Amino acid sequence: MIDPWLDAALGRVADGVRAGRLASLTWAEAGDRLRALGEVELVYLPDGGVEIRNLGGTAIDGLTLSVPVPPEVELSVEGDGPLGREDEAGQARVWFDLRAGARAVLRASDRLVPLPFLPYP
Repeated sequence: MIDPWLDAALGRVADGVRAGRLASLTWAEAGDRLRALGEVELVYLPDGGVEIRNLGGTAIDGLTLSVPVPPEVELSVEGDGPLGREDEAGQARVWFDLRAGARAVLRASDRLVPLPFLPYP
């Protein structure tokens, strides 16, 4: 008999897979993804945006960023464009594909007023 807590946890995992928020990877695939993520660089821009650069030779499908903003804050991705967004408990997660050698810029705004990711003097 499966413990109810474990059964509920497995159900949440299954829900995430069906919704496209989770993937099941082999050890080799997970290692390749971790190496590819090691080639991602973030550069905070003077205008308040953040540039995400893939310096590696491997595309990163479904690159996911978590930003501590409420749901009313709009997040936009310039570049390859966002695939989706999910909000939960004061966190917004956006995901997008980032081709090898590509860059994307993430920006935040509240009712068309830009919000910087880092304060600049």
